[in-house]
Amino acid sequence: MNMLPEDFMMEVTLSFHKVIDHYRERLKTETNPIAIAFLTATLDYVSNHPRLEEGLQVEEIEQEKEVINTLLSDLFPRALTLNEIKAATVPFSDFLFNKSERFENLLSHIIDEKFSLLSNTDFDYFTMASGVILKDVYNAQIDLSKPLHCQIPDGKGNLKTYRITYNADFVEVALKDEKYRLTDVDIKELLRNPENKKLWKSKFPKNSYTFKGFGIISLTDVTMDNAISDLKTVLLGNLGEKSNHETEKVEKIFKQMFNMEDLHVGFTIYNNVDMLFENMVYSDSSSFLLGSSHEKNCNNALCADSYAHLLRDFTPLVITDVKNYRDNIENTFLPDNLIEAGFNSAIFYPISHEGRLLGILELASYTPYLLNTFNAQKLEGISDYLKMALIRSEQEYETTIKALIQTECTSIHPSVQWKFEQEARRLIRSRAESSDDNFNDLVFEDVSPLYGQIDVVGSSDARNEAIKTDLISQLELVSEIFAFAK
Repeated sequence: MNMLPEDFMMEVTLSFHKVIDHYRERLKTETNPIAIAFLTATLDYVSNHPRLEEGLQVEEIEQEKEVINTLLSDLFPRALTLNEIKAATVPFSDFLFNKSERFENLLSHIIDEKFSLLSNTDFDYFTMASGVILKDVYNAQIDLSKPLHCQIPDGKGNLKTYRITYNADFVEVALKDEKYRLTDVDIKELLRNPENKKLWKSKFPKNSYTFKGFGIISLTDVTMDNAISDLKTVLLGNLGEKSNHETEKVEKIFKQMFNMEDLHVGFTIYNNVDMLFENMVYSDSSSFLLGSSHEKNCNNALCADSYAHLLRDFTPLVITDVKNYRDNIENTFLPDNLIEAGFNSAIFYPISHEGRLLGILELASYTPYLLNTFNAQKLEGISDYLKMALIRSEQEYETTIKALIQTECTSIHPSVQWKFEQEARRLIRSRAESSDDNFNDLVFEDVSPLYGQIDVVGSSDARNEAIKTDLISQLELVSEIFAFAK
């Protein structure tokens, strides 16, 4: 790792003087005898290593490793070394030292020798340094916080996403010469022109300021949050758009969320009109529930237990051992399909809205017990996004049905609309499979009308409405005559 970027403009000294000063001030007011003993012993120990306060060279860090570890024990507690991902750093560089054990383990999986933590982000050293100067030297009201993320592979080779937090509280900034001091006019000009790097570099010439101290970098695992964000982006697209790339992307996102390579994702739509489980129209996503079937009546597809979970209570159906589950139920259609596909554990997560089932998200694994009640809880964080996407998809599907009916048929009476919608659904599915199909003639067998009206559809209603409007107009005129006569 490089000590500092080649084009960095400022002078940087690694020092721990602010921590030492903090201990000295704290010792003046501390009343706890254990804390007093610790502070006194630490300051005595550090006093034999004056370079820690005056300034260290990077080459000296290793030989001062033990005293640095003791000095920073408050900031890097040993009890949390396997929990926190944390390290000290030379200001405005990615040279790390005093790393927590978890940080060390994390970096041990990196094969690339040129890997650089901050270099893999959009971290701008010069902008950050300039912001610290404006805030610390000139008390400018600016927010230096900026979300930084990096990706680091784990032991299995899966990329994990981490949010980087940079703490510059232990860095002291000093102006080297008064001739470099900025005026209020200069500061306002800089803030008005944040993208003008030439202007900024002219106001902060090379080595005009010194930075003395050390920084602290902390990492937080946000792989789950990042995966959810990616899933939201995918769901904002059209669910009805057939795309193998999108299906693979969704599966990859779920693998990141569950940190499992042995994970496969499927989806089944529920048709509330005909009480059928169906494959998604215009989608190549698999349905583990249906297997090789295109549709199935819910009563024939589910046993009593799975029916209660998915259609009555809308709760996840978690099958940790598929073969054992099959041996204990009567209707084995669902587990038979899972076994045929080679799956040994599965989660069926119902997506419902206002008391009706919209569809079922399916996760399956070849390994028994890999999917269980505990990791099923992760789906709670994304169920609302799936629900919104399904509602939108359902509305678009209904619009497609209406448009098809209007294209293929004349106006129809509401009492027989269901029959036309049923045929439109059949035709949409048929065409989704690239079938050259047309709208069939609809016939109602053995129907005897109790009342019939033969005219242009809606003309009677329009005539009655016109008569009503005319009568109201006439009565208003009569009312005006009576009022005038009176």
